[in-house]
Amino acid sequence: RLFLSRSDDSGQTFSFRSVVNDLPADSSIAGAGYASMAVGGGLIGVVWNDRRSEQYTIRFSSSGDYGQTFSPSVRVADVNDLSGPFILSFPSLAWSRNVFFVAWSEGRKDTATSQDIYYLFFSYSTNRGQTFAANRPVFFDSTGWFAPFHPSMASNERGEVFAAWLDARYDPFFTERFHIFGAAGSPIMVKGDLNLDSLLTPADVVLELNA
Repeated sequence: RLFLSRSDDSGQTFSFRSVVNDLPADSSIAGAGYASMAVGGGLIGVVWNDRRSEQYTIRFSSSGDYGQTFSPSVRVADVNDLSGPFILSFPSLAWSRNVFFVAWSEGRKDTATSQDIYYLFFSYSTNRGQTFAANRPVFFDSTGWFAPFHPSMASNERGEVFAAWLDARYDPFFTERFHIFGAAGSPIMVKGDLNLDSLLTPADVVLELNA
């Protein structure tokens, strides 16, 4: 389980703890780790790598009552094959201008070549974490020899996002020497894109009518 504890006296004491991550409805085996937290817009947001029923993904939950309770979690990673063999891990969460930004490391198999490809993925939510946009790669290792990991996400007041990570591209065979790399970008947010797929389609009209 993931827990959150809060202090109301500048860190002198922590009076309570609350459970952040929910469990599967069927009470199957579940696990959670590598949590990252961001605060903004009256919300506490938390992301973590989640394992339930031997399936791995990245999930998000938020609290609007100072961490006393958390919402049902939603998936951030949109990979369909949740069985692995790779563990999605090291998520990093940031908040700016009412948007939650997430970056994480992940391995996916190239269906064309059956080769293992290691990625850093990015997504964001403009609706307070209810849904997340289609995942976009920040960087990927097409050789399969080294894996980018431990990303860290930050954002500024202009809506620009920055990611930094470790990888062993200069030592791909022994992976003993790691270097820090970084990238910057700005999410393309299309007005009226209600399902956050970066496109305007009839699906957005359906969502608007249902709302």
